[in-house]
Amino acid sequence: MKRAPARRRCGAHHALAAVTDPEVDPDRRAWHLAEAAAGPDEQVAAELERSADRARGRGGWGSGAAFLERAAALTADEAHRARRMLAAAENRLAAGEAPTTRALLDLAAPRLADGVARARARRLEGLSLYAAGQMPEATSVLLDAARMLQPSETHMTRDTLLDAFVAAQFSGQAWMTQFLRAVRSAPKMADSQATLADLLLDGFAAVGERRYAAGAPLLRRAIAPLAAGQPIPDEALPLLMAVGQAAGLLYDDSARYQMEKRWVAELRDRGAIAALLTALGIQLSVQVQEGRFADAETTLAEGRALTEATGYRAILSPYAWQELLALARQGREADARPLAARLLREFAGRGRYEVLRVQGALAAFAGRARAELRATGERAQPRSPGAPEVLTAQEAQIAMLAAERLSNREIAGRLFISASTVEYHLHKVFRKLGVTSRVQLAQTFPDHEQIPTWRDLRSACPARGYPRDLATASTRHLFDHRCR
Repeated sequence: MKRAPARRRCGAHHALAAVTDPEVDPDRRAWHLAEAAAGPDEQVAAELERSADRARGRGGWGSGAAFLERAAALTADEAHRARRMLAAAENRLAAGEAPTTRALLDLAAPRLADGVARARARRLEGLSLYAAGQMPEATSVLLDAARMLQPSETHMTRDTLLDAFVAAQFSGQAWMTQFLRAVRSAPKMADSQATLADLLLDGFAAVGERRYAAGAPLLRRAIAPLAAGQPIPDEALPLLMAVGQAAGLLYDDSARYQMEKRWVAELRDRGAIAALLTALGIQLSVQVQEGRFADAETTLAEGRALTEATGYRAILSPYAWQELLALARQGREADARPLAARLLREFAGRGRYEVLRVQGALAAFAGRARAELRATGERAQPRSPGAPEVLTAQEAQIAMLAAERLSNREIAGRLFISASTVEYHLHKVFRKLGVTSRVQLAQTFPDHEQIPTWRDLRSACPARGYPRDLATASTRHLFDHRCR
């Protein structure tokens, strides 16, 4: 049909639109009407805009953008056309198409008439800089966009400040200070009206101001629904990096496990590539922490391939740090050293000397860990490739109770933890012991030399002090009960 004269092509599309049932296939009909249009046509453009909404509902972010771009081409009013182009750019960013996002934004921004639309464009500029991996520049633009949105657009102001926080995490302490100052001057939301973004924003701000008791409950409220097995709502897709950061800040391994198990597959099916790249980063960090290095290599390869295909580079630095950690944990010094040197040059070259600060803090923490191990009579042992993995104290507790055929809920009640935390630790126990059921666990457990028994740990009863890694309220209670 493309080789036919324009007049014949338009007639063919018009005929196809006429025989397409608007109830059964409205989107195909709208597209044929658009192809048949000889010039601007607001009625057809409105049909295409409705098709874009339906495409987004199906997770078709790229398709939604295509509908909106065609709608913009058929829009006579310049300001209205620019707004549709801006909406198309937002869809392209969700689809992970960072360069296309910026091209559309450059076309739309100069033609936007009202202040809110210009502020939206400024926010999208910041998000596109974030997608390109330009974090300090993104933080600056996003903070500016938040100022433009005040005081008329409270929710959008706060959403934009949360975007700025995520970028500031990679931009240095000076930008984090500016973020906290901006949050203090921003309007507050009543608790009954708080959205996911509000909970995350207020939680991060409180933690940034060292008001931990106020911040931690807000972050827990934010991540709980997303870690509970429900589909990810559309409004949460741009917030997944913040959600992952909240789970990491709270050391909520059970939430991170749920994210790893569910999010990647769901986001891949929905075509939300920008969110998928973030979820792959969360999955990668969990795999590296658990020592699943072959799985981590697969995840890293997929993430980098998607980045190369889309130009969405925001997650490349976190990927590289996880790769470095994986190499170090495997003892692959020859591979780790050049990567570490490259990362240090990259961050120092950007004037981000806080990377260096983290290196120093890590050496402070390592020394403290060695000192605490010595205080308990233990020593850190290097792991050689292929060495069997030792259960942690909490894993051993859960494994013993599971071997006694207790349910996850019963184990949770005994240890004063959540059932999802029990499931998370049992997953690691099964992998470490090479079993797939509780029956096998019961058979394997008594003979497994690396699992401490209660008799072995009687020296840890209250009279002689608790092991450091068991010194929590719940495990002390359990030890008190067992050691009587």
